[in-house]
Amino acid sequence: MRMVAWLAILGMTWVGCSRPEETTVRKPHAKSQSRAQSADEKALEELGEKVYATFVSGKSSELKPLTLWGVPEPELDRAMQAVYIADAKTSLAQLETIPATNRTALHKGSIQERKAFLAKPDEKFKAMKSSLQKELDLIKTAHLKLFEEHTGQSAQDRGLDWSRADGPNVLVRRGVDANSAMPQAAVEVFFSLGGDNYKLQLNTCVKLPEHGWCVAEGFAWIDLVAEAAVNKMWMQDFPAAQVRARDEKKRLFVGFTGSDWCPPCIALHEKVLSTKAFLNYAKESFVLVTVDFPKNKIQPNNLAQANQILARAFHVDSFPAVLILEANGTEVHRVSGYDGAAPSDYLKALKNKLNP
Repeated sequence: MRMVAWLAILGMTWVGCSRPEETTVRKPHAKSQSRAQSADEKALEELGEKVYATFVSGKSSELKPLTLWGVPEPELDRAMQAVYIADAKTSLAQLETIPATNRTALHKGSIQERKAFLAKPDEKFKAMKSSLQKELDLIKTAHLKLFEEHTGQSAQDRGLDWSRADGPNVLVRRGVDANSAMPQAAVEVFFSLGGDNYKLQLNTCVKLPEHGWCVAEGFAWIDLVAEAAVNKMWMQDFPAAQVRARDEKKRLFVGFTGSDWCPPCIALHEKVLSTKAFLNYAKESFVLVTVDFPKNKIQPNNLAQANQILARAFHVDSFPAVLILEANGTEVHRVSGYDGAAPSDYLKALKNKLNP
């Protein structure tokens, strides 16, 4: 099935996510789209405000009704089965528009897979339920862990005083799948604690049938000052980065990522690529380049097209993927996926490959 937000979670392993297919999005009538977006954006803003309020209160139990893992199991089962069926029908119809003579083995396999699912949806969904529950448990654990790290005594020890919180300012970022079987969006919640500015990023929120909007994937806690410093080191213009690498006699460190929807990409960025240990090493050795494929961020068309060309040229079909290149584009080393390694272990493995 085509990957909508929750199907994307099920379709990935921890270490990597598939690169989205290049598609042309058919937009609904502008007037009806505007009304739908207005109602959804209001609901998403309220969701962001409620999540923020749980952090201020320090009560993790208040997160449950705002998340996918907090939806009662019978409700979730009905809604998810409806999503799978609707998405399979839509995807099958799109695939069958491809002339039979032009269908690849992948096309034919996908058509058979969707037809098999639609022939016995109850049976197929029953087999998928255990995977659903495992993923929900992982997301619940991640939510509660981040919540505990940034509230309570441990947060106070780091100077996070929620009694001095000022906010929130909620920004809703709509994704390309806003009109799919299960619409999705990202929500960013800006606030300050004792004068320091932060962002709580709800990377993927989904609109569950008969339930409404809820948080489906992990939170990201971002120190805006530190993030701005990190972002200054990463280039997006690949040809310009090549020139800089040549002039500075460095290699290129090129990160292919889905920065706002791919959990292992987000984890790699937070746990490794934004740490002082990595950035200090990179400053001496590399010109850093990010090749991003976001779902909920606004990206200029020319940059999006350039990134697609790079992914095809370097045969990148899953994220995260890190390529070490010479300035002329010759590939030296590649790291596919991320298994949760600590920064020291990640750097050690990288250095061993580059300087055996």
